Amino acid sequence: MMTIKEMRSLLGLTQAEFGTKYNIPTRTIEDWERGARTPPQYVLELC
Repeated sequence: MMTIKEMRSLLGLTQAEFGTKYNIPTRTIEDWERGARTPPQYVLELC
């Protein structure tokens, strides 16, 4: 399974663009990418 950062890279999106596209706060994406929080399974299955 891909990480959020890998998913964003594949889509060619910044954290802000990814957040806007999927209605996720940028701070949450930052937390996921640095390992402070774990994204829910449905987010990991978006791509």
